[in-house]
Amino acid sequence: MAVRRLRLEQLEARLVLSAQSWDLAADFAADFVGNLPQNNPNGPWSYYASDNTTTSLVATNGEATAPGPNTFGMGAGWAEAGGVPSYARGGSFGFPVNSVGGHGTNKIVWTAPPEADLGAVELSGLFTQVDFEPARQMRLKVIKNNAIETEIYNVETDFVNQTTVIPLPATQVAIEPGDTLTLTVDGTGFLGNGTSTFSAWNLNIQEIDPEIDADFSENYSVGEEDLPIWEAGFGTTLGATQQDGDADGNGAVTGADFLIWQTQLGNSVPSGEDPPGATGYHPFAIIVEPTGVTLPSGNPLNITGTQTQGLQEAFDHSAEQGYDIFILPGTYTLDAHLDLEELQLRTMRMEDVTLNFTSNVTDYGIRFDGTMMLDLYWKGGAINAPSATHGVLIEPRSPPPLDGPKLGIPPVVVDSRYHFAVDITGGIHDVTMNSSSGAISGTAFHFQNVPSTSINFVGGVHSDVIYTEGRTDDPIPFDLFSTAGRVSVIAALTDLSVGDPATVYKPDGTTLDVTGTQTTGLQEAFDYAAANDLDVVVFGRGIRNVAPFTGLSLYSLGTTLAIPDFTGRTIRIYAVTFDYPSSIIGGTTMSIGDMTNTDFEYTGQLVATNSNIGLHIQPDDTGITNSTIRVQTTVGSPAPTDSLIVLDSSLQTIEQSEFYFHEVNTAYFAVKVTNPSATTYFRDNYLRTPRIHGYRHIGLQLGESIPYAGRIRNNLVDVRTSSDGFPGEAAVQVWGDVNTINLVAPDGNQPFGVKFEPGSNNNILYHGTIQATTPIIDWGINNLVNPPLAALVSGLLGLPDQEPEQQESFSTVASRTEVLSKNEEQPYSQVSQLVYVPGHEALEGRSGATDRHTDLPRDEVFDAIELEFNELEIL
Repeated sequence: MAVRRLRLEQLEARLVLSAQSWDLAADFAADFVGNLPQNNPNGPWSYYASDNTTTSLVATNGEATAPGPNTFGMGAGWAEAGGVPSYARGGSFGFPVNSVGGHGTNKIVWTAPPEADLGAVELSGLFTQVDFEPARQMRLKVIKNNAIETEIYNVETDFVNQTTVIPLPATQVAIEPGDTLTLTVDGTGFLGNGTSTFSAWNLNIQEIDPEIDADFSENYSVGEEDLPIWEAGFGTTLGATQQDGDADGNGAVTGADFLIWQTQLGNSVPSGEDPPGATGYHPFAIIVEPTGVTLPSGNPLNITGTQTQGLQEAFDHSAEQGYDIFILPGTYTLDAHLDLEELQLRTMRMEDVTLNFTSNVTDYGIRFDGTMMLDLYWKGGAINAPSATHGVLIEPRSPPPLDGPKLGIPPVVVDSRYHFAVDITGGIHDVTMNSSSGAISGTAFHFQNVPSTSINFVGGVHSDVIYTEGRTDDPIPFDLFSTAGRVSVIAALTDLSVGDPATVYKPDGTTLDVTGTQTTGLQEAFDYAAANDLDVVVFGRGIRNVAPFTGLSLYSLGTTLAIPDFTGRTIRIYAVTFDYPSSIIGGTTMSIGDMTNTDFEYTGQLVATNSNIGLHIQPDDTGITNSTIRVQTTVGSPAPTDSLIVLDSSLQTIEQSEFYFHEVNTAYFAVKVTNPSATTYFRDNYLRTPRIHGYRHIGLQLGESIPYAGRIRNNLVDVRTSSDGFPGEAAVQVWGDVNTINLVAPDGNQPFGVKFEPGSNNNILYHGTIQATTPIIDWGINNLVNPPLAALVSGLLGLPDQEPEQQESFSTVASRTEVLSKNEEQPYSQVSQLVYVPGHEALEGRSGATDRHTDLPRDEVFDAIELEFNELEIL
């Protein structure tokens, strides 16, 4: 943290100090004589011109006549010769009277005077703009001592209702005489066109005593780390300072100072500045424990009067501020339901969390409004709402907070993942999906104890909804409060679309130098982790539900983000948007190299609208084996030959791994598996992508041509596609051998659904609806198409216009289909259930093969189709 200047006054003297206050609007108005302002600086306030000086501003009556210049309706105040920027009293254009108004860009600096000596202040205020230039959106920022890495306020006006007065929430910050607070107002609102307009604002500054006199370590908090300092200084009788353990300022370190430490233990105040190289890590997320809720600042959330042990307050704060939520193990007793607002781009993780709702909760335990790009994974514990009609209710009623007003998206649950690896109990319905007010589409669900046939559907869901197998990995694989064992990347608090670098923490809590970064610190973070055999966690931030909506946590990439080689590591990227700026055309947005026994998960979206390749997975040394790669959303380019996701085994083998790409949006080739070489394979992998849409040519390619395509083999591909009405070529194109494909393509304005190309042999296709001029064409040999079982495994439940009683009388999703061939060198391993398929003999189950990556005994080779189901129910 920033070094805090020492206060030497006696405690007795401090007790009689009076708390001072400053009001920007009131102080500005009080400086007027004869309708003109008199002083700049005006006490602690200084007003700046565009050349960053105070002297270029002149006092004006705001009129075109002397002593102008014209401020174009703002009135008298300070202005440059051309009238912009300007500073005037509130009231014009309907602005609040207790404000300062003007046309941006504006800059005001408050310098703490000598009487600001209590150690901290509490800030508040307001912000608004005019509505007659609707394409413009203003932004207000406040920083301390020019520490641009840490903004105290970063607030946008309401783009939809632009005259709404936005309150600046009460915020505490450490202040000593001479510190500065810089307020800037400009037209960089995320939804605007980058041009300033007329706005009004106020900043109130109220001095407070933070009661951290026992902060001997000077980190703006009183904690256990301060006690050893007092112990070391105990007995000093002359000339002791706060750094020696003197809390009462009498020059001695005595038992009285220890008593003050005891009284103040746990007190803290934000520094307001966090310079590069300083320690001060806090997880950039909301952390919930049975004992309370911790905010990204490290401060506790006020949950006074809570009926839900802080859970409702945590979810509300997440909705308002865009932060992810992690709920740590424990049992929570709730006397009220949990009602989550609409969310866009959010990650939630719960581990061993049990919610017990009391008998007072009679409607629902947990209700979700609309969600876009929500990724929820809950493993361990339970949701017990025995008196509630619904245990979990998914009911979209509100549009996404950003894409709703900006793009007109209606209420919807879309591009999300809800994974409840816990038992859910409701009084009547354990799980209800109600789409009467908004669609439920393009989303993956897992409910541990509620098969899809037992869900209470009101209105049905779209056919691209899938029900998946259970995850077994740790939902919170790190100690979130510690940096040990990993590299931690904390998003910049500024508008990330401008490319401000993140803060990268090393395992010892110090920061990594990312000076000159072209990837906002990400490349440096991954390189350091790979070189030192460390895990990686990257925190982002989603859309706020109140203005400003934030900029999707953009980590702006000026060049390819190359994920280096990892072995035995865990990598998590939470609610992050990686953006490849429009100024950079072509190339690859992100690449992944060699991985062994590594778990890589990226929730959020990879935006590659100007790239030739969005995500290029290409090992070049040890290959990719026994690893998992999950990416939530990718957005690409429709330009001819551009590919959004490329799995490239041309240099080294990719095998025995799992790939999950939830949404693959807009591409010429959406997902491409390139041809291996004469010595490499793409084999024994599981590839699932339930929402490929907007492709212009091919949804998914297994190979590109005949040479070596037969080395794409023994893979299970589970895919759902929609061309979104664009005239493509095919949903799936197959060049490889001995692969199993599970396909649903209900919306395709294309010549072909599935193309088995020449040389594609011994593949198996299970399918549901395929819409194409020619649904299936087979130029290969011995490819098996099996519609009856395909219908069984396709997971088509809750079609758009069906009521629950009209839905298909089956429910399942094949989590893994394994094809074992007599000629295959390394057959797939796990056998959990064998299902009879016409033309093949069903085999009895094997108890010994429980690990997916354990080879079958070499003397037991056979021809069979083996299916592992999470749910298999024939009604």
